[in-house]
Parts: sequence; structure tokens; C-alpha cells
Amino acid sequence: MVNDKRLGKKNGVGFYRYEGKKRISDPQITSYITVKKKSNLSDDDLVARMVYPMVNEAARCLEDKIATRPKDVDLGMIFGTGFAPFRGGLLSFADTEGISKVHDKLSAFADKYGDRFKPSAALQAIHNSGKGFYAYYGS
Repeated sequence: MVNDKRLGKKNGVGFYRYEGKKRISDPQITSYITVKKKSNLSDDDLVARMVYPMVNEAARCLEDKIATRPKDVDLGMIFGTGFAPFRGGLLSFADTEGISKVHDKLSAFADKYGDRFKPSAALQAIHNSGKGFYAYYGS
């Protein structure tokens, strides 16, 4: 874009065309954008790859006493990150999904994509107990 002198407001054309202070969509911008191949992951796998690592990290937070109760994590996620309140928070969501499902999916992702997805010792302990976060830690 710089080679084509699309410098933005400075010269009136960039991602948009500028007429005075008014910015107008420029259809020519699409020629600069390359679209990558659509992912082969299902919607469920996409959600799992984004949310389940947060569940794993939240388990570590509880283990390390950064948070003392699952509801503290849930409130922090709802008010701090905008996590969907109707889901009850991150750990309530994980309990609803099923800890075994979260654990097993993270294990499968670890095998395929690397150790960053490996279930933490804390999540492993919860999984082994057969309980969810709220039952394991108490509410």
C-alpha cells in the first residue's frame, strides 16, 4: 500500500478514501487482501481451541491460590473479559461442558499441536476426581 502511495489521511487514500474529514469505503482495498484457506476445524473445535486453554489456566490459578473459589474466576471472567454471563462464567461453562470433554480435547490438541494444550496437573486432578470445578473446590 505504501508503494502505491496509499498513506491514509495524509494524502487522502489508504484503507479508505478521504474527502475532507469524511472517510469513505474504497472497494479497491480488496485487491490488497489475500484470503487464506478456510479452516478445516469445526465450530466446536474452534471454540475448544480458544476457550479450553483458558479453563486450563484457570485451574492453575486455583491450584496456585491466585483465586480461591471457582466463582471468583467466573466473576472475573464475566466482568473483566466480558465472558458470556448466561454461561455462568468460564468454570461454570467448563462444568456444563464436562471436565472429561475439556480434558480429553486438550489432550488431543496437545498431541496434534504441542504441549501448550497439555492439561495442567490441576485440571488432571479435577478430571481424575470425576467432579467439576464447583464440586471439587466447593462453591
